[in-house]
Amino acid sequence: MQATGALGRRGERVAARHYRRRGYRILARNLRLGRSEVDLLLLSPTGMDVVIVEVKASSRGLRAAGTALDRRKRHRIAAAARALEGAGLLAGHGLRVDGILVDCSGRRPRVTALEGCRIFHPGQGGRPGAVGGR
Repeated sequence: MQATGALGRRGERVAARHYRRRGYRILARNLRLGRSEVDLLLLSPTGMDVVIVEVKASSRGLRAAGTALDRRKRHRIAAAARALEGAGLLAGHGLRVDGILVDCSGRRPRVTALEGCRIFHPGQGGRPGAVGGR
């Protein structure tokens, strides 16, 4: 069993590799925005969207990783999205939030990406708001 910090760092490395292979550009890792932290901040392959990625890794399988994306975490992600907009870091880009679950219980990590929760798009008059669930 891996220590929590080491497991989280491994999950973030696996997630970053997953996105790089798909043409995303990593803008930042472990970005602090006020009281929130963004695990990965990416630019989509098209250059149209900035993507906030919340990485959850578990040595106990995907279900354990998925339960860590709770309401409190979703509210923190929404706060980070508002902070990005407030700092002018979106600059005409859409904003999407992905969750990525990394199962480190076997020899090779397995990745399940929950992609595509768009919470803001330029030109639609929207602002980043709550992310998923109630």
